[in-house]
Amino acid sequence: MNQNGHQNLPQTEAIVAETEYAGPATEIKILTYNIFIRPPPIKNNADDFKDERLILFFEKMHSYHVICLQEMFGFMSHRKSRLINHAFKSGFKYWVASPKPSFFSKALIDGGLLILSRFPIVSSRFQEFPFGIFTDALSLKGILYAEILIPGADPLHIFTSHTQASYFYDGPQILRMSYYTRLEQLFICREFIEKCLRKNMKSLKETVIITGDFNVNGKCPDLLDGLLGEDVLYAQEKFQKTPAFFAKSEYDVFTSILSNSGQDTLIDLGKRSNGDVFPTTYAESVQQDGKEVALETALTNKEDLCSNQSIDYIFQLVPSSFIHAHVTPTNSPPKVEESNTKGSEHIKKRFDFVEKDENANREMVPFRNGVSGGSDVDHPQWNMKACIEKFLILGQKFSQLSDHYGVVLTMNKPEQNNNGALNRIPHAGEDIVISFNRL
Repeated sequence: MNQNGHQNLPQTEAIVAETEYAGPATEIKILTYNIFIRPPPIKNNADDFKDERLILFFEKMHSYHVICLQEMFGFMSHRKSRLINHAFKSGFKYWVASPKPSFFSKALIDGGLLILSRFPIVSSRFQEFPFGIFTDALSLKGILYAEILIPGADPLHIFTSHTQASYFYDGPQILRMSYYTRLEQLFICREFIEKCLRKNMKSLKETVIITGDFNVNGKCPDLLDGLLGEDVLYAQEKFQKTPAFFAKSEYDVFTSILSNSGQDTLIDLGKRSNGDVFPTTYAESVQQDGKEVALETALTNKEDLCSNQSIDYIFQLVPSSFIHAHVTPTNSPPKVEESNTKGSEHIKKRFDFVEKDENANREMVPFRNGVSGGSDVDHPQWNMKACIEKFLILGQKFSQLSDHYGVVLTMNKPEQNNNGALNRIPHAGEDIVISFNRL
């Protein structure tokens, strides 16, 4: 741990960058997915089919360039190691994961977070949550960050998290405890995101993506109506918020926290790409012959069947409340700095991305993009659109790869090269051309 309580995480290889790609990236696909690979012997029903589902997921990975996973636990099994090894052979040369709990930790198992990337991860950090409740307390939950170097573009800053689950069926007091625990974790997420971007973000041209299973159901705005009780007075004092702040739906509170009360632009890409309607990502059902029928029953907790929840998200964050530019016009090459972490093969590559501007050290002017109107133009460099990936399976005892659906973000950059042809990054089966020196 460093002095700020964050952990610098090792990567698969120690690489000093001399990185050359075949061409600039023109399309990037990012998947966020609660893969539901929990430690043995935990299961919801008769069998969670962990090994069978993991093998089938191997076949799906080639479609993506960055994968953010939740519930990919490494405790008491080799499944996480198998996934990382397969990913490496499939072109995901870089990865970061939430760490194992320390000997003195209250948690027993890791947090299950994993980011896989085909592009170099040049910086990474993890912030644990101080506590969870009930079975969540056994896991070292937190938020994981990676700064990813994109060929021909500014860096990508990506975060993934899995916050406190809601316990609906044990009475209103337990539900309130779930809510307030998750609320505190969301404030920690916001503070951590701000710290990471203050340190690493050099330009508002850089893309910030927040992903994860946040357990905030956007499709149920009145879930907590009348249930918060006198505890809300404590929350108002603790978080220094007015009663009006907590009078909103949990989703509105959630997005208000991540956007610093709207001072930053936060776009729910899944919702906007779905016609401004929350997409179902967990426990979906359909109407058949006048009855509500669950689409998946082998993996999903029976108490959650047909609940049609929207709890998995991909957001774009455009900071404006805290980002300042420190621009030094220079033609100097990127710097490579070695980590001070003793006994680690981790090489912390810090790149000073250069932006020529006659006004050095100027304050950044926020890029305000439209969050409505149906436009998919979100960023000076990328067009963005999200969709739901259900990972449906035929011929097995389970009908999908997880009890959750995945959310996929496609970032397109329609840019032509000198010959007038569109550049692109390699498809599945093609290797990215990289020149590097191993230590």
